[in-house]
Amino acid sequence: MKKIFFSMLVATMTAFTFTSCEDVPAAYEIPGGGNGGSTTEVPTLYSEAFDDNTTAFEFKDVNLTGGLTRVWKVASYNNNGYLNASAFLNNASHASESWAVSPAINLADSKKAVLAFSHAINKLSDVSTMKDMMTVWASTDYTGDVSAATWKQLVVPNYPAGTSWTFVESGDIDLTEYCGNKVYIGFKYTSTDENSGGWEVDNFTIKGDGTPMVSPDKPDTPDTPDTPTGSNLVSNGDFEAWTNSLPNNWKSASSASNAKLSQSTDAHSGQYSVCVAGGAKNQRLAYKELTLKPGTYKMSFYTKAATADGAVVDYGYVKVVDGKISGGNDYIYAKKYDKLTNTEWTAISHEFTLAEKTTVALVIAVIKNPGKDLLVDDFSLTTADGGVVDGGSTEPDQPETSTTSTYTLVNQITDGTYVLVAKTDAGYLAASPLAATYNYGYLKNPVSVTESNGTVKVSDANAFTIKKVDGGYTIQDATGYYFMNGAYNSFSRSAELPASGHIWTITVNSDKTVSIKNKEMGKTIQYDTEFTSFGAYEEIKAILPFLYKK
Repeated sequence: MKKIFFSMLVATMTAFTFTSCEDVPAAYEIPGGGNGGSTTEVPTLYSEAFDDNTTAFEFKDVNLTGGLTRVWKVASYNNNGYLNASAFLNNASHASESWAVSPAINLADSKKAVLAFSHAINKLSDVSTMKDMMTVWASTDYTGDVSAATWKQLVVPNYPAGTSWTFVESGDIDLTEYCGNKVYIGFKYTSTDENSGGWEVDNFTIKGDGTPMVSPDKPDTPDTPDTPTGSNLVSNGDFEAWTNSLPNNWKSASSASNAKLSQSTDAHSGQYSVCVAGGAKNQRLAYKELTLKPGTYKMSFYTKAATADGAVVDYGYVKVVDGKISGGNDYIYAKKYDKLTNTEWTAISHEFTLAEKTTVALVIAVIKNPGKDLLVDDFSLTTADGGVVDGGSTEPDQPETSTTSTYTLVNQITDGTYVLVAKTDAGYLAASPLAATYNYGYLKNPVSVTESNGTVKVSDANAFTIKKVDGGYTIQDATGYYFMNGAYNSFSRSAELPASGHIWTITVNSDKTVSIKNKEMGKTIQYDTEFTSFGAYEEIKAILPFLYKK
């Protein structure tokens, strides 16, 4: 990389204070900053939240090894999009250098400007290298070749702990030096064969006193297209996009989908794979129905056992007519019954031919003997002479939209709708409900929220209804399921009012945290930072939550 040198642009602002490119009478202040002076709303000059799974950022690979074909992409989880970088492939780290470069940010008529974003870092084998391997740069002469541009490193005030997917705010980064020009911001990711973490970047914002930009057109991102392009006929075969704890598109309208699915960070590539739970009967992962033209098709994917117990997999398709399985059970499998271990990923491919236009659900089955869980990643469907029939769309499922509401901290409990929020060193985390396919487990994947003067804004899908009953309270999730203390320190839930185990006592403590204790089991709901989930424990050994009411 030529012409790279450091210009440490330390952001020393404590209340959104700027240093001007030229003398100006006063600094900006955050609205409601409480410093006694007048406040000015700081205009947003450019921002990207990546929630539509597209971006105007360019991804530029400088060095890829070990079979890597890319590092950066747009990913999403629970309707939240973000930039994602990882050089972990085939269960191993690989050396790389790759950039995500913003479009040109026009600061021509700006006198002051700051950059801010949120980011999460995880899976580094050595977190002490984080600030050297995941860096942010600025350039005024970038023309598409990162190696030919002049870059200056920006100092990021706040980095995450590097051990979880919890987003933290970067803090304000001064861009005063670039006022009067256009500037490109580059997120530079590097890795080694021994150390390759995951870096997620969200809520990219530049504020200042110039003219807000019209966002440039965003090209479809190859990794998460609106409709699969090229030879691959399926979308989200890399299992990077999830909504409500389920992988987008991987749900058949028919009974072809019967397995319990969960997200796994043991991935063949990228950040995630899907874990398909086994059972006493064959359990199936199925892609949403496709109407295919006559032709020969090849389905390919990577798989491995989820545990040392091993697993057996089969794969193929089933015809779907009027939303139902043709013949009731006419699954057309390869019948190879591949035996899997959990030590390495196995590449699977299977060809099948359709003589006429056919609506199918592609399936991967966990065979009941031994009926053990398996992982699936990087699925594709290709053809040389077929294709998707018009109207047999492969467009991604539109995620169910849920309302975001404001919830207020309470010091007494009355009937109503609440969110459960834990205050951690990494920020405030709101509990998420159990995955739609599970009726037991811990409350994983908490949502990062911003607490402001005793309020938080969060999706109503994360809410719980609390109602006073004889002996205490009932707790129901947003889908109406009753929560009980489950096995071990987890929860179970029921669509019907249970005979027992569903009564909770709730006490507001002097610090406004709440002790929510199951009356039958005597266990108290807490947030465990080690497992990054909410559970119910006999001893008070973790973080007691707050309750915020709608």
